[in-house]
Amino acid sequence: MIHTPYHFVPLSDWVYMPDWAHLVSHDVPFADGYSGSIEYTLTNATPLCVGAEQQAADGKPTQVLWARDPKGNPVIPGSSIKGMLRSVLEIASFGKFQTVDNQHFSYRDISSSDTVYAKELHETEVVAYWVKYDEKQQVWQFRKSQWLPVFNDDLTKFTQQSFKNDPGVTVKQKYQKWPLASKAIPFTPGNRTMMGTRGKPVTVACASSLGQGDLMGYPVFTGFRPGKKEVRDGRLGFNYLFHSSDDTAQVFEHGTKLVNRLFENHNEELVQYFKQNPHPELGIPVFARKTKKGELIALGFAKMPRKLYEKSVHELVLARQKLAQSQHIFDMAELIFGTLREFGFSLKSRVAFSDAVCRQKTALSFSKPVILSQPKASFLAAYLEQEPASTLLTTYQSQARLKGWKRYPVKPEMDTDIPADLQNKVNVQSQLELMAPKAEFSGKLVFHNLKKEELAALIWALQLPADSELAYHSLGHGKPLGAGAVRFHQLQLQGRGNQSQPLPSVDELIALFTEHMDQAYPSDEHSWRVSPQITHLLAMADLKNNAGKNLSYMALADYKNCRGLPDFKKQDQVLSRKSPAMATQPKAFAAGRLADLIKAVGGESELAVSEKLLLQQRQEQEAQAQLANASEAGRLFMELKAKMEGSELQKDLMKQNPLFPDLEKSMRLFIDEGGEDMLAKELVLLVRNTAKCNYLNLSLKKKENKQKLNERNALINALAAKYGIT
Repeated sequence: MIHTPYHFVPLSDWVYMPDWAHLVSHDVPFADGYSGSIEYTLTNATPLCVGAEQQAADGKPTQVLWARDPKGNPVIPGSSIKGMLRSVLEIASFGKFQTVDNQHFSYRDISSSDTVYAKELHETEVVAYWVKYDEKQQVWQFRKSQWLPVFNDDLTKFTQQSFKNDPGVTVKQKYQKWPLASKAIPFTPGNRTMMGTRGKPVTVACASSLGQGDLMGYPVFTGFRPGKKEVRDGRLGFNYLFHSSDDTAQVFEHGTKLVNRLFENHNEELVQYFKQNPHPELGIPVFARKTKKGELIALGFAKMPRKLYEKSVHELVLARQKLAQSQHIFDMAELIFGTLREFGFSLKSRVAFSDAVCRQKTALSFSKPVILSQPKASFLAAYLEQEPASTLLTTYQSQARLKGWKRYPVKPEMDTDIPADLQNKVNVQSQLELMAPKAEFSGKLVFHNLKKEELAALIWALQLPADSELAYHSLGHGKPLGAGAVRFHQLQLQGRGNQSQPLPSVDELIALFTEHMDQAYPSDEHSWRVSPQITHLLAMADLKNNAGKNLSYMALADYKNCRGLPDFKKQDQVLSRKSPAMATQPKAFAAGRLADLIKAVGGESELAVSEKLLLQQRQEQEAQAQLANASEAGRLFMELKAKMEGSELQKDLMKQNPLFPDLEKSMRLFIDEGGEDMLAKELVLLVRNTAKCNYLNLSLKKKENKQKLNERNALINALAAKYGIT
């Protein structure tokens, strides 16, 4: 069964945006806001390493050294604590799932002839192209080319440069020996006979007689081909010559998209080299897999290019959380900890963390050599929801569902065992400078202008209230090994409200946050406190619950044919990952300053479709509410505006009379019975604006029109006088 040191808190469709989001400011105080500080004690239940520097030495594991102050004393940087708490609060307050790289993964599985990739190889042909960007049309153009293998010994002899199938030599280094801009190499097509993979001689076509012949080719280099040492520089020791390129280029429907994704999913250093050093006329050499219908399905720098999965990570995130990447939605963590935005949407952090200082002189010691792995989201079995009954792993495709927020469950003891095949490979090993359990650190955070609910959220994130007394945060290096289980104790709140109201107690604030989130949680079936997100978050923070669980990395050999990551358990009960459907509109969206910012951005920012819909819905709701609460004069004028907007009646207003009786009736009602000041002002501005309204555009050639104009001016002036409009 698959096991890993990390698990996932389920991702929710719902994003919570507090009602006061549009009012948050570092400079303008809330009437009910609080400012002050929280002093705390932090202790560790397992060995702890908050590293700041790595020290490497030849033939020895890399040492991860503790962060220290100028005097050399170990400290926990405030930024580490801030990041740890922010990640907790993002989950607890149902924030946006946005701190993810927009990767678009690809695959190349030739482990057997039955894989999807291997079957596609049989169903497609390999074609060589030069690709070059057309600035005028803003597309990548493809120029088809012929190609032949060229063996390294022939290439070395001709160029006087050493070319070998060596794992230590990169493709870029090969091109630096013989750049694409070099002169083409004359050659003739030939053959070479060698021992094949099945122990029988085989003859392959290749370029030969380099420096002679009528054909001209450019060397195209590929990476290392693994194999037995005796065949690495023989059968496997070759690159390619691109020759006989077409005179004209062509454009494929999805060609530009494929090229862009090729660049995204290949070695960044090599991609940058190609962009900066293409062939002056032809461009960059690539191989393509082409269907019988002529469709390109994959591009690569080798004959067997990596195939892109259907969806990128961000595309799958947006399929679950339509507001995840929104620049106009602010979740609780962003409001408290700050966020960077364009067009004036940025918010300063309203909390600041000092470094936490160790209270006692505590000896530090280095761990045994360990492996600090970095999990990859391309591991489908863990990062995507899997169908247990299926024989195939779900991939990054339309119906795939991301597992959610990755967390390292705390565990009572460190696991420093190294797989047998890595015990002698010191170049991949590390040693952590560890502080023994039960060390105490003192720290302080300062908060400014937080609403009571925000202060409550901060306290809840610090304390992690749970059924068990053993709820811990996970901090620092070595979390996959079981290091860094820490707790906050002895919280001391100091400060006051912006109107001198006293600070609530810690227990009151924890209860307040729980009650607030229960009320905000838009589900009739469950409360916030028993939601899959909270139950998973707290279960993974429970040392007692996680004792005895297999929370270690699997050996590489065990990954073959592995299925999905099992659901997390609390004690012996499997925790449900199913979240109720909760599609609700944030009340604060496009309200206050946010509405003004969205209008100011206009066409400069491409709002997501979901945001446009939210904005439209909010505007319609506000208009309906305003209409329902308006005076008779205001209601008549608003109904008139609705008729005018988006219809041919807008043009009618420029004519002589169709809507004028309603305008006059509305003005008289404002004068006789009263109404809203803003609407009255808007009405006066409209009827006075002869560029938009012909109400005062009367032909004075007719005598009766002079009297009518005087009457209309008198009506407008009477309305303006009553509401103090100049």
